[in-house]
Amino acid sequence: MYPGSAPRSRPLSRGERLRHAWDLDAAARVQRTLLPDNLPEIEGWSFAWSYRPCDELAGDALNVVRINDDLIAVYLLDVSGHGVPAALLSVTATRSLHPRAAGAPSLVAGSGANPQAVDPAQVASRLNTLYPMASNGNHYFTMIYGLLNVHTRRLRFTVAGHPGPILARTGETPERLAASGFPIGIVDAVSYDESVIELCPGDRLYLHSDGLTEEVNAEGEMFGDDRLLRAITDGQARGLNDTVESLVQEVIAWRGEEHLKDDVSILAIAAA
Repeated sequence: MYPGSAPRSRPLSRGERLRHAWDLDAAARVQRTLLPDNLPEIEGWSFAWSYRPCDELAGDALNVVRINDDLIAVYLLDVSGHGVPAALLSVTATRSLHPRAAGAPSLVAGSGANPQAVDPAQVASRLNTLYPMASNGNHYFTMIYGLLNVHTRRLRFTVAGHPGPILARTGETPERLAASGFPIGIVDAVSYDESVIELCPGDRLYLHSDGLTEEVNAEGEMFGDDRLLRAITDGQARGLNDTVESLVQEVIAWRGEEHLKDDVSILAIAAA
């Protein structure tokens, strides 16, 4: 060993490796409990999602939650990096996005039986203040957060460094909606913009993490937007759940193996 060099860490014993594997599995089970369990059942609306972590623990998170009688919050976030630190930040941010905290106001909603929702841009600003990179091991996260009014069919959403949503209108070619904003935690005191769209009967909207389009095949070629848009077009006649799962299978086929290099998450909304 050279002078001043760090001592080599000893190899883990078999028992330590088993305990480490058990700890990771337990943490993964906890993380999965934060995924949507019972999706809201609302006449005229359908929701579907898929979540494929590349390791035991993931940096992706998503959910569909009711805020009040009119509004449904939808979000998908993606923490930089992998492993335990990314997963911890993902779990913590997910808890911050829960609409109720023991009856008290939360980061995304007020208090009471029919709480007022916080605007999407303000939610992103609050998260940016709460989770600076310097306090999270230089990890940041990208996110798309939206509020769907199930009566007016208007969706207001904010994008923070995340891929914009893909809108597939009936009889039209799917398109990615242009939206931008700084990732959460990178820049102090940043403001965020809000976009608004109306979802007409038959329309679908897809949110996804960048692992979906950035997956590469054996030649190092990315799956990319064009293939994703074609796959969405091909799935328009299928049920929403089938379409979402088919998108994941398209990427796995492109990769050539089940084990993906990054977490892949998709959240879809369909207007009936």
